[in-house]
Amino acid sequence: MNTEQIMKQTNGWLTKNVTMILVGAVLASGTGCAKHGASDQGVLRIIAIDTSGSARPDLPAYRRITYKLVHELRAGRDALRVFRFDYESHEFLSTVGLRRDDLVNTLVTELRPRATRDGTRTARCFETVAKYIDCPEAKGRQVEIYIFSDNCNDDTSPEMNVIYDRAAKRIATNPRVARIAYWGVKTRFREQIPASFAKLRRSVLTVQGD
Repeated sequence: MNTEQIMKQTNGWLTKNVTMILVGAVLASGTGCAKHGASDQGVLRIIAIDTSGSARPDLPAYRRITYKLVHELRAGRDALRVFRFDYESHEFLSTVGLRRDDLVNTLVTELRPRATRDGTRTARCFETVAKYIDCPEAKGRQVEIYIFSDNCNDDTSPEMNVIYDRAAKRIATNPRVARIAYWGVKTRFREQIPASFAKLRRSVLTVQGD
């Protein structure tokens, strides 16, 4: 089953926008850089999944696309980091090789809990991504970042804004980052995409939503 077929089976905004999902370089030709990266150097895929209250209706869709993204990775060459976020960040998957059954069970288990506190702190998401792009698995690999979220940010306090801006700049200026893909962004929250991403090439940054 290819990426488009998977998306047609999902509910929510992905079903309504299936013709838009593959625009740009999100999953070029349904293969992704994991199979045809420049110089075949390997890929680290970082997947961030919003599990706050507003995003929960889209979790089945996020799960299905995550399966596809992970199954494209090559055992022993590509690497993976997956985490969920709401008011805090919850890291739960780090691997260079993963069996299909393990992935399914892990995602079902980890995406089930509801946040103990309402709201989303996007700064915690970017803080975790920024940490991952400098982790040992990133060495010698291109980095692809996938963020599944409506992009609502419920904490714009000075402290969180500093964390948010600092992390976003680290991500935007890291030469290993070959792709940043947002899926699920609501129109009213598009303006909250980091200003430091504005200068990224269209082949690097893609934003999909309603």
